[in-house]
Amino acid sequence: MKPQKVIYTLARDPHGRPSLFPSLTASQKAAVDDAQRCDGIRSMSDIVVCIDEAFVYRAAFKTLEPGGLLDDMVIDAYMRILDNQQREWGPPHQKRTYYGSSHLHQFMRKCVMERKFSYGVPVHTNSTGFDIYESDRVFIPVNRSGVHWYLVEVDLLRRKVTILDSMRPRRTEKIALEIRTLLAGLEYVFQGKQLEGGLSYNFRDWDCEYEKSVPQQQNSTDCGIFMIGYIEYWNGEPNSISFSQGNIEAYRDKIAMSLLLSPLNRKEEDSSSRCFAWNGGSGAKVQWRKT
Repeated sequence: MKPQKVIYTLARDPHGRPSLFPSLTASQKAAVDDAQRCDGIRSMSDIVVCIDEAFVYRAAFKTLEPGGLLDDMVIDAYMRILDNQQREWGPPHQKRTYYGSSHLHQFMRKCVMERKFSYGVPVHTNSTGFDIYESDRVFIPVNRSGVHWYLVEVDLLRRKVTILDSMRPRRTEKIALEIRTLLAGLEYVFQGKQLEGGLSYNFRDWDCEYEKSVPQQQNSTDCGIFMIGYIEYWNGEPNSISFSQGNIEAYRDKIAMSLLLSPLNRKEEDSSSRCFAWNGGSGAKVQWRKT
């Protein structure tokens, strides 16, 4: 049975202060545990979440357990939930935000390396059909060397690039090159708008800086969770993110339950037949059929 959607009430700590992320109820915790459990009946390759073209295997869902290195399947599925929620109910600065997939940075880097851009690839619109050309800001999740997630925000109104990193590096020379390559790829994506409107987006010439007010992780495994938190709570202003390392386990639970309970989750009706996934950000659809 699919767990019923519930309305959270703020839990309180022993000192009477409301907690940032409510604790799961016993039934919610049982639902999460069941989705993460692998035994003789449950396979690690079972699909537990399917939202649009984004699906999450049980093995990927288990990375939401404490200490897990977050899988990109979880990131893409949760991005679709945030995109949908904020498009419908969010403040103005969120309604015109383009949420890139976890593979968008790889695709743009490939554009630069190969010095070409395939206009047929569906990068202009995201999972909710929102056109990047209509956006005021762009969120790009980036994975550094396959081991660390951070977020790049491109503010098209302020003509500013902000890096939100839960492990700010002491030396930024290598990162600067990585960011320049990323922005060069974004210029490829915006070529169509430049040609249509006569506008010029020279992203590599814009101000680019690390946001120093964002919370920092205290271990080596929570970078993906912090990055999702930046996407969900960053509003472009310093000190706008209030969570810290102490809230991360509860935030992992919140993400897990949001995925399982989302009305967008069509796992029960879709996983028995088919789901689709973006193939490494290339835009090629890969069909999965349950056997």
